[in-house]
Amino acid sequence: AESNEAGIGHCQELQPTLINGVPYFYEKGQRFLVEKGLADVPGALAQTFGGKLRAACSGGAPLPDHVARFYNDRGVFLSQGYGLTESSPVITAGAPGAATRVAAAPRARASSRYATPSPSASTTPANSKPGVSG
Repeated sequence: AESNEAGIGHCQELQPTLINGVPYFYEKGQRFLVEKGLADVPGALAQTFGGKLRAACSGGAPLPDHVARFYNDRGVFLSQGYGLTESSPVITAGAPGAATRVAAAPRARASSRYATPSPSASTTPANSKPGVSG
């Protein structure tokens, strides 16, 4: 998005079912609904993000519990993720009903498999698999 403010507008246009974002993005959505008096209107949260949003993942900074509760209480599962940056995806996140603390994500399991080129080939070996190192 061109700006933080444009993000919600893009969601209304694209109608995502799942989004990743930083806590500020989700706090902005919450503030928008509270300021418009729509915070407790059934379905208003999902409509704000295009009408089809079922789940969201926050990363890049700690997600305040009250923001996660706001989304979860309104039928949009919002989980704290780990690994979200400008150049990589979320690599682990809490599952619905699995976390005792709303803004907690399980620890990533270490993997010893990596997608790396072999010294004798210019491409990734067919039997290597990508992995996450803990």
